[in-house]
Amino acid sequence: MQIAAKTMPSNGETWRVAVFRDPEVTFAIAVELSGYTARIAGARIGFMIAFPLALSLIALGSWYLATRAMRPAIRLGDAIAEVTSQGLDKRVPIAGEADEFQQLGAQFNRMMERLERSFTQAARFSADAAHELKTPLAVLQGEIEQALQSATPETQVVLGRLLDEVQRLKSITQKLLL
Repeated sequence: MQIAAKTMPSNGETWRVAVFRDPEVTFAIAVELSGYTARIAGARIGFMIAFPLALSLIALGSWYLATRAMRPAIRLGDAIAEVTSQGLDKRVPIAGEADEFQQLGAQFNRMMERLERSFTQAARFSADAAHELKTPLAVLQGEIEQALQSATPETQVVLGRLLDEVQRLKSITQKLLL
């Protein structure tokens, strides 16, 4: 069986003609295409309008969903940004968030509690150490100043350097207190 098809113009119309040949029968079918081409052109225009519109809606919906999904992470980032040595008491609100963000927020809050405890301990230790050092340094300074008055000139040079070092230690101690 042989099949031959051809598109042909005729009197301003376009026809699609197909011929089927068999040793016993020859059969021809012709279809006028102007109705089909008009419908295809209409569909093409519809797609050209609908496609950008659908893409815009998809982009807008994706942006909205991504923004909404990232809101807890943004809140966590904002809370982290507020952490300073004076703001160690800040905590992330975790109520109403998805389970993953509740776990992350809870971990962050526990970390902040540990940091706050450590920072308070270190500050307390520094203050205690500085306070404990003030008295011996004051006594040492007084003794050196008293010895300086009755010392020989060579000894006065050595005691003067010692007095300078005591002053430096007192300055360091004062900074520890602050």
